[in-house]
Amino acid sequence: MANVTISMDSILYSLGFLSSRNKRWLAKHLIEQADRDEVVAAAKQTDEEFFKALFSTPYDNPMTAEEAKRIIRENRHSGVTSQLRV
Repeated sequence: MANVTISMDSILYSLGFLSSRNKRWLAKHLIEQADRDEVVAAAKQTDEEFFKALFSTPYDNPMTAEEAKRIIRENRHSGVTSQLRV
């Protein structure tokens, strides 16, 4: 079987002929698959890789406690606040 290369623009153009319902179905399934792929990739990370990705800081330049608290506060989604003690 020969390898075939198709540009993303060509794929998008081809999908333009689908009905709105089919476009939504395809989009939903593509997003679900992408989410599953990300979960699998995250599961393969070591703890060190996970924490590096989480804080996006090299270990040779560790963040301060104040920086960590700021990041936690900025990314809190629960709406519940409490005193952080470090």
